Amino acid sequence: MAVTENENVMLVPLEQGGFLLPTAIFCSKTKWLFGNEAIDAYLGGEEGRFMRSMKRILGTDLMKATTLINNKYVSFDSLIGNFLKEIKARMEVHMKSEIQSVVIGRPVHYQDYNPDADQLAEEKTREIAQSIGFKNIVFQYEPIAAAFAHEQNLTQDKTALVVDLGGGTSDFTIIRIGPNFLKKSDRKGDILATSGVRVGGNDFDHDLSVNSFMPQFGRGTTYGAKKLPVPEYLFSHLSEWSKINFMYTPHNLRMVKDILLNSHDPAKLENLLLLLEMQQAHQLLQTVEQAKIDLTTQKQVHASFDLDAHLIFDISLDAFEQIVQSQCDKIIDCAKECLKLANLKANEIDLLILTGGTSKIPLVYRTICSLFPHAIISDKQRMESVALGLAHFAQQVF
Repeated sequence: MAVTENENVMLVPLEQGGFLLPTAIFCSKTKWLFGNEAIDAYLGGEEGRFMRSMKRILGTDLMKATTLINNKYVSFDSLIGNFLKEIKARMEVHMKSEIQSVVIGRPVHYQDYNPDADQLAEEKTREIAQSIGFKNIVFQYEPIAAAFAHEQNLTQDKTALVVDLGGGTSDFTIIRIGPNFLKKSDRKGDILATSGVRVGGNDFDHDLSVNSFMPQFGRGTTYGAKKLPVPEYLFSHLSEWSKINFMYTPHNLRMVKDILLNSHDPAKLENLLLLLEMQQAHQLLQTVEQAKIDLTTQKQVHASFDLDAHLIFDISLDAFEQIVQSQCDKIIDCAKECLKLANLKANEIDLLILTGGTSKIPLVYRTICSLFPHAIISDKQRMESVALGLAHFAQQVF
C-alpha cells in the first residue's frame, strides 16, 4: 500500500514497521489474524482455520463457494473483504485520516483466455472495495503501475518492457516512459501492448511440491490387485495454496484409509494419511516455498519436515529447473506475445523492468534477460514498485 500526501508518494508500513504483508488469514474462535501474524499462529499450532493466496480465487468458480469457519459458512468475498478492510484500517491509523479514494492494482488477466472471468473478477473486487468504505475506486494494471514508479527517476525517454511476475500471474506491458510522458493526464496512447498468463510463484511451488515432496506421501505408488495408481488429484490439490482447505474432508480421509489397507507402499500412504489427519499441508507447502526461495541463492537445498517421522528432501537447482521449465516456457511465450502485439523487435526494448518475487528465480531471470540483451535491467524495488506506481497514478486521477 502506498499513499499520496502533498504531492509526495510513500509506502505505508503494514506490519511491524515493514511494507510487505503476506496474503494470509488465520481465524480462531476469538480472533482474526493477518499476514505474518496469521502464518506464525498457524505454524505455531494454534487451533483455527488458515487461508493463503486468496487473490488466486478471484475470477474462478470458487468465488461462489463458502468455507466453514467457527461453525459458520463464510463466503470467499467476505474473507477477501476482511483482509482489505484490515489493510485500510492500518493505513488510516498511519495517516490519521479516512481514505475514500483508491487505485487498486490488478493483473492483466485473472484467468487465461477468459475475458468474462477477468471482468467478473474486477467487478467483484470493486464490490468488495465499496463494502469496506472506499467511495472512489479506479483499477490499473499492475505492470503499468510498476512502469510509473520507475519513470520518476528517468532523465531520457525509454521504451520499456515491464515484467511483473507475482504469486498467481505473470504480466507484461510495453510502454513509453520518461520525462516527456510523465505529466500527461492520459497515458493510454503510451501503452503499446499488454499480455498476461496465469502462471506465477504458486505454480512453481505446486510443481516443486508434486515432483520433489509428494513422492514421500505416496505419489507414484499403487494399490490393490490391479495395481491402481493413488489418485493424482490428492497430491495436486495438497500442493495448491488455494485448494488445501478443501482436502480436509471425511471423504478424503476414508478414501486414503481404504487405499492404505491395500497399498504396495504403506509407509508413504501413512505419511499422506497423517498429513490429512493433522491438517499439516499448509506447513508442508511452506517448507516447499522456502526451498524454492533458498534455490534462488543455493545450488542444493536440504529441506526437512516433521510429521510422525522426520522426512528429508534433497533438491538440486538443476532438478528444480527441469521441474519448472514448462512454467518458465509459458512465461517466456507471454513475453514474446507482448513483443509481437507491440510490433517491436527485442532490440527495440531500451529498459527491462522486473518486479514481483518470481523474477528472482534464476531460470526465469536468465531466460528473460537473454531475450533482451540490449536492454538496461532495472530490478530495484521488486516488491514495492507496483504500490508506488499506483500511488503516482492516484495523484493524476484524484
